[in-house]
Amino acid sequence: MPEILPSDLWGRSAYRMLGNRAPWTKKIRPDALAKAKNRCELCGAKEERLICHDKWTYDDTNAIATLSGFEIHCGNCDLVTHLGRMVQVSNDPESIVLAAVIHLNNVNGCKTLASTSIIKEAYSLWEKRNKKKWKVCVAPELVSSYPELEVLPKFIPDAPYPPPTQMTGEADILKFVSSGNPTETMNAAWIVATNKGRTKKATGRTGKWLLFVAEKSVDNTWQNLKKAVEAGKLWKEAKVSTALFTRDRSYVICVYTYDHDDAKDVARIREYLREMGFKRPITYKTDDQTSSGVYSDATGGIAKYRS
Repeated sequence: MPEILPSDLWGRSAYRMLGNRAPWTKKIRPDALAKAKNRCELCGAKEERLICHDKWTYDDTNAIATLSGFEIHCGNCDLVTHLGRMVQVSNDPESIVLAAVIHLNNVNGCKTLASTSIIKEAYSLWEKRNKKKWKVCVAPELVSSYPELEVLPKFIPDAPYPPPTQMTGEADILKFVSSGNPTETMNAAWIVATNKGRTKKATGRTGKWLLFVAEKSVDNTWQNLKKAVEAGKLWKEAKVSTALFTRDRSYVICVYTYDHDDAKDVARIREYLREMGFKRPITYKTDDQTSSGVYSDATGGIAKYRS
């Protein structure tokens, strides 16, 4: 279950307060690993890199959040738990959400619709909790075991996370809209452009060129590219990330092709993008990679094509 913290708790963690000092490295984390028998406490996975997660309990009536213990997570379970933050800082929020859905499916034995509902419920709960002013406490038994945690309620992170307007609870993280400017859209994760005319039929091997565009130019760039899609100059679909989920004021535009194995068509789309002004090297990612939760980045480390 994703645990999207109220903004009053963002950055308030034992690790951020203690860093790599002895109370964390020699006491809290080793104790948690020993208790978990060096396995993820949510799915049972045994990995080389396990994560020690702060476990919070909430008194919703009195708006009191209590650090009640620590829990060991594998990488996938930690991604699901911190989905709100992971989506917020990612250049590829679609892959993050899909990876979370796939892991929820595998762990809970449920279908995608049920996993998506779980994620939506977490965002809805975050929205309700974030309207309150929360008091932070540490469970007495935890302070007894680790006295250094007593000052956590007074700890203020040096670099607090961005304000909660970046993660509006009213928005559907899987929602698409068909109009608007990327920098002004906060009610959906993506804006989609489509060509409803006759185009090549998708083969099941679709993929996309990834364009990373600065905030100052993304609105004009998107409108020009949208017109090209609608006019049939590209394939039938492209999409752009919105202000809901951005990182370092960089937006991603996905320009789709019907078959990633049709190298000639992939090159044709790339050449048209070059004519539109995208002359710098860009990368191509298959939808198989996206649906498998393989993340992309601006360096194109997992790209099928680079041009």
